[in-house]
Amino acid sequence: CLCEPVFIFSDDDAVIWSLVLTLSVSSGALSALYKDVSVVHPSLLSCLDPLETQQVRELLRRLGVHELEPQQLLDEHIYPLIRSSRWKSKPESVVVSYLVFIKQHSSSSRDYSDLQMPVLTSRGLLCPTSERVHFSDEYGNINLPQKLPGYDWILLSPCYVQTDDDVAGWRELFFRLGVRDGLIVRKEKRTLTSTELASSPWCTESTAWRQDPGADCVLDDYACEEFHALATAQLPGSLLLQQRTALLELLETNWDTGHGYSRYLTAEVTDGDGRPTGRARSSFYHHLCGLEWLPAYRPLKAGQQERKFLRPSSVYLRLPEVTDVLGTHVDYADVGSSEFSRALGMRETISVDVLIKYLKEWCVKPRDDEDQTLPEDQSEGAEFTSTVEHVHNVYRYLDDSCPQSSLKELFQHTPAVFVADSRPHDGWCSGRFYHLKEVCWTDATAMFQRYRDFARRAGSPLQEPRFLAPFYRDLDGMKGFFLRLLNVHEGPNMKQYVGLLELICSSCAIPTAEVLQDVSLLYATLAQKCKVQGCGEQENVHQRGLNSAYCSTLKGMVSDMKVFPTKDSWVSLSRKPMIGDSRELEKIFKPHQQVCLLNLPPAKKTRNFGERVTFSEEDRRLFLEICGVRLLSDCVKSEPLTENLRPCPSMQAMVCWVVPYIQRFLYHHDELSEVYVKLKEDGIAEKIKRLSFGQVGKLYIRYQLDVGEDPVIELQDVICLLKDEKELYIQKDHLSEDLDICRELVKLFCAEIGHRKELMQFLSSLITLRSDQRALNRFLTKEDVRDLPSDEEQWEVPEPPKREILLERVERLQGSKSSERRRSQWSAVFAAALRTLEKGIDCIFSSILAAHI
Repeated sequence: CLCEPVFIFSDDDAVIWSLVLTLSVSSGALSALYKDVSVVHPSLLSCLDPLETQQVRELLRRLGVHELEPQQLLDEHIYPLIRSSRWKSKPESVVVSYLVFIKQHSSSSRDYSDLQMPVLTSRGLLCPTSERVHFSDEYGNINLPQKLPGYDWILLSPCYVQTDDDVAGWRELFFRLGVRDGLIVRKEKRTLTSTELASSPWCTESTAWRQDPGADCVLDDYACEEFHALATAQLPGSLLLQQRTALLELLETNWDTGHGYSRYLTAEVTDGDGRPTGRARSSFYHHLCGLEWLPAYRPLKAGQQERKFLRPSSVYLRLPEVTDVLGTHVDYADVGSSEFSRALGMRETISVDVLIKYLKEWCVKPRDDEDQTLPEDQSEGAEFTSTVEHVHNVYRYLDDSCPQSSLKELFQHTPAVFVADSRPHDGWCSGRFYHLKEVCWTDATAMFQRYRDFARRAGSPLQEPRFLAPFYRDLDGMKGFFLRLLNVHEGPNMKQYVGLLELICSSCAIPTAEVLQDVSLLYATLAQKCKVQGCGEQENVHQRGLNSAYCSTLKGMVSDMKVFPTKDSWVSLSRKPMIGDSRELEKIFKPHQQVCLLNLPPAKKTRNFGERVTFSEEDRRLFLEICGVRLLSDCVKSEPLTENLRPCPSMQAMVCWVVPYIQRFLYHHDELSEVYVKLKEDGIAEKIKRLSFGQVGKLYIRYQLDVGEDPVIELQDVICLLKDEKELYIQKDHLSEDLDICRELVKLFCAEIGHRKELMQFLSSLITLRSDQRALNRFLTKEDVRDLPSDEEQWEVPEPPKREILLERVERLQGSKSSERRRSQWSAVFAAALRTLEKGIDCIFSSILAAHI
């Protein structure tokens, strides 16, 4: 009679077990085991006295019934069932009880280490040696389906640990049976034909293997089904990021320790005969490095991130030396530098070549027509957005690390100069890359900024330069980087300034005062462009410090442009414009339409940076000279014409009296000291001594201006004239016009108009005091006109002979008397004629009256 209501004969094959007092029959997990074996019912022994019990035991042994010993049960019942696969016909509870019994009573793991031991899983009874069975979270593992969705996990049933809550003991047992926490990487033997190898991930590596061409190869490969499934799983966005982040953490944490995934990176390669021919990356390693699974991000504005999943070799570690020069333009992974990151090929360093490669990707605009490629030096710059700090770091890194020859070649052939479109905001800036020839440091004239709207109109031909100073002037080292190292121009080039000049003139039909100041500034700037800056190009250096080649180029550029202002329009050089440098000549020739005089106002003063003029009038004059625009006075030929020339002692006497005072005035006025020195160097004393004085019956000047085909000729009467600084003429009817004489005389001493005015003011007062010595002395004291030092050479005009002065006075008196006699004679003639006319009128009226009567 057995525990179950079954009666068997002792000669049956079934082994019958009897209970011993030391073994308790559990009603839990082991109850299924006791139901699985034939056990004598305990009542056979429990209702007898000890002697009878002993006799019954002896009888049962003779019948072949065994005592219930744990090791014997393992060796003779459980292990044989597992080996023979008869367990597959057993209920799950029975198979589970086998492992419970093994855990409690097995003396050594060697007893079951070679068994294909089935365990209860989420998919039923499976063998961990052939199936990928993982610990569930009840065994201290992570919740795999929750943390790593995307793979159909086979999880160990928690029924085992529920028998005794011995998590550590059960983990040890199941680990020996092949149950794992994380990814299961298993060794697989792969045989590849030459055709299969050519299309496999090992195609490139195989070139280094020592094997016969065309022969098959065998790989002792390591593969991981879970990783491939997880790395290629299609999940919703947030869930996918969570899964990939958990996967990355699992691999990184267990790379060298724990699960030790780094052990599975290399596969052994053998030939068909088993001889080693090389080593290769395992399938597991290929998937780690080749699949786009690694969670990466790219920083955006306002702390935002662009998330993506990439191959490990496509991402950088977020290290300062990397982020400084690559900024927000590469993808980063939240991984520390380790053997894991290096094994997967994550980038953690930067080199000059790599940065130049990235810079070219950033700065060259992709072409719409991909089939047509242009040389780099003709490529168009791309738009670019980054942080100010990043742009600064890129150029500083190149300055510090890149050889100068390579750096110059890069910038000469690539649009690698970034120019921001607007002021940076929150540290960010947007702009575009340009070639070196398209940029300059700054515009000292500020004219491009002033006329920016004109320049950016549709159809504008102006090649607008891009200025670096607004963006880079406050960034350490950048001015030297661009100006000294890359030879960026300080300002716009000649062609750009000429283009701006033409744009301004064509956009403003009438030259206003404001526009004329701006145009004059451009004139002066263009003149400076023609000046020799250094010691080079000596063969092209003009005597005045001008580069003749630049001058010729400039003149050629503006020759056909209407960029020269008159009072109401712009003209080109074909109109032969001139600079009106003499008001007298302007009045003479102004009525003639063919005469074109430029409107050139003086430079205004600005108080932005102290008292300073807006442009250099000297440089403006130089520009016009380069363009072939001449002074009106240089274009006019003047010839004094006289009649009845004879000496003029009175004028000589007056000049003789006034010249010493002129010398004393110039000598004692510091502001005229340079004029005085220059006069002495030019031999003024000798000139004065040789000066001749004449009076003429008629005195006029014949002016001839050559413009166009027909010259313009004008005759102008004058009172007094200094000819060639040698002869001083006066019309005989104006011998007493001392002020007119002085106006001509000052031309001998002063070339500049300002100096002439100052000297003329002195002479105007001096002449009126000629006959009053006391008043004259007071005036000289007031003007600080002292005597000359004794050793100073005197400027003297020889005194005319007194006899000639008396003769001249007599002639003047006689001339005046004869004039009076002639006037009285003419009066008598006119009176007689009037009387005759009156008599004739009376006769006519009398005749008319008589006829009427």
